[in-house]
Amino acid sequence: MRILVDSNKPAEITELKELGIIDGVYTNRTLMAKAKQDFATTIKEICETISGPVFAQIIGTTSVEMVEEGEAMSSWAKNIVVNIPMCREGLKAIDILAEKGVETAVSYIFNPNQALLAAAAGATYICPNIGGLDNLSADGLDVLTDISEIFGFQGLGTEVVATDIRHPGHVFEAARSGADVIAVPVNILNGIIDHPLSKAGIAENMADWRKTQF
Repeated sequence: MRILVDSNKPAEITELKELGIIDGVYTNRTLMAKAKQDFATTIKEICETISGPVFAQIIGTTSVEMVEEGEAMSSWAKNIVVNIPMCREGLKAIDILAEKGVETAVSYIFNPNQALLAAAAGATYICPNIGGLDNLSADGLDVLTDISEIFGFQGLGTEVVATDIRHPGHVFEAARSGADVIAVPVNILNGIIDHPLSKAGIAENMADWRKTQF
């Protein structure tokens, strides 16, 4: 299992990379827009920061636009994964880009059938949306488990990326569900690292050690 950090900020990506815990980056255009970041500049900077896959979303709505955008993005760096939404035009674009050797991911996957179709079209990764399903009173982790099991049984080469992780429990449950990759937001990664009991234990140990010093 590998971990992607769900982030658009090169500085925090670098910090987590130095800890040796992340294998790539899952970016988000919405967050970039809110932060008023230039998409191309930010993606290129992130790709210089880390050698692992960098998932970058397209905004085209037709297969022609998606293919053109995907080809352009893939020329920016060799580790870019073109992130395409699950839809009819998206499937067409995935098929074409796969023939051209461009790695793709398919987002907004909400059931195993969508995952299977994306894999059949040639997607390198499929990205089940865990939190989005939970919002609809469905169990996103159950869907992730079903997808992972089916892909394992069928021997599909497409990798399963758990996305829209909302809390630390989602991380270990996604791992237990068989996800190949988990995209985890920075605040959740930091919360796992800086567990209050770990911090309390370190502080207590240091306090006890100081008592022995004369």
